[in-house]
Amino acid sequence: MLPDVPEAVIARYPGIAAGIAGLRAAGFGIPVRTPPWAAASR
Repeated sequence: MLPDVPEAVIARYPGIAAGIAGLRAAGFGIPVRTPPWAAASR
């Protein structure tokens, strides 16, 4: 399992964000969750 990575961090890397979007469009479930420590600081 991959570690939780906030969407804001992924957004800093357009190539990775595009890859995730492509996998999701192909039907793969790619969970990207905000870890509890990041949600608390909002």
